Amino acid sequence: CPNVGVRLHIKDHQIPDQHIEIAYRAIPKNFISALSNSPVKLTCPTISSEAFQSVPLRLDSTACRESISEPGYYSLTISKETSKKYCAIYFIAPPSYQIELQLNYLRIGDSKEPECPESDFVKIINGWSYNQEVIPHYPDHGTDIINRFFNMCTKEHLNSFANQSASAGFELSQNIGQIDYRLTKIGSKMTFTVRFKFVKEPCNIIYAIADVPVNSFYITRNYRDLKICTTYFVREIWRPFDIDGLLINVTSYDVGFVKHPLKNQQLHENLIRPCSSELANDFAEIDGGTRFGVTSTLKPDGFEICNRAPIEPFPFSVFVQCQSVAVRLVSRNTERANNFIQFSVRKISKGESKAIKSDDKIKKLTCLNKPKAFQEYPMALDAD
Repeated sequence: CPNVGVRLHIKDHQIPDQHIEIAYRAIPKNFISALSNSPVKLTCPTISSEAFQSVPLRLDSTACRESISEPGYYSLTISKETSKKYCAIYFIAPPSYQIELQLNYLRIGDSKEPECPESDFVKIINGWSYNQEVIPHYPDHGTDIINRFFNMCTKEHLNSFANQSASAGFELSQNIGQIDYRLTKIGSKMTFTVRFKFVKEPCNIIYAIADVPVNSFYITRNYRDLKICTTYFVREIWRPFDIDGLLINVTSYDVGFVKHPLKNQQLHENLIRPCSSELANDFAEIDGGTRFGVTSTLKPDGFEICNRAPIEPFPFSVFVQCQSVAVRLVSRNTERANNFIQFSVRKISKGESKAIKSDDKIKKLTCLNKPKAFQEYPMALDAD
């Protein structure tokens, strides 16, 4: 980033003498790859969210799936290649940003009376959705699935766009978002503005698994709030993929109370949930999925991390043999809510995965091709 700030946030005024000591140095652009081994890496967008051109950037009208990772002013026109197809535009911002999406204009064909055919739609999605899998997953997000989809292909919206009397703005809850659309009439057009808004305490963070640097480090924390925060590593279905899973090396954690730790608890060999089964309200867990989201059944199930069930030996690694992986931090204890888990991530190819065996220091989890039992939102996975 061109400008950097360090902020010390203190809520406990009974202990005012707190400080943070830092060392810094300038990094030339040709040495930027050296940052991949740092515990935390923050990235700024290369384009300011306010410095937009007055003419929208045209997206490829023949592409049914687009991925946008920079703020800007964009336009899309329906062509014969995309007409009557289910298409999507996926947005992803740097980890410490949330997305603001504004739909400026929407025209359905050349008709004077704006109206969407019955099978057509344009939807703004708070998150990513593919094949009935949505991320962030709804237990983590805090908003019902139905309230994360916004239908723009209504007569009211289309009349507003036709009269240039209004635009539709949405502030999304994380660093990803999506526009889903199916439009029949060739020549239909939409323009939209994408802005990235910095947030100092991001909770749900999504990374494209294909873009994860070698041996990169991450930290998932709850910032003293009673909530679930998750770091996702997601396979983008529309991109080539030759990774068999992720090797997660847990380097540090502080989750829940330390009082009365379970003795001789070998968490890496335990198939039962050692934290939640002991009524621990705070714990971290690993999740995964066979396709897009993190909605598959894992084998063995119930791998949890907390102070009540210390892991021996430490540090330890978890090989998650899934196409999408998540590290979830659950914080529900009102007496202690300052939890975190720090870990590094390495992509494992299909050739490397055969050499990884479960032992005292490595736990191996595999995604079964079976959906979890979510009655509210059934998954569409292949049969065994």
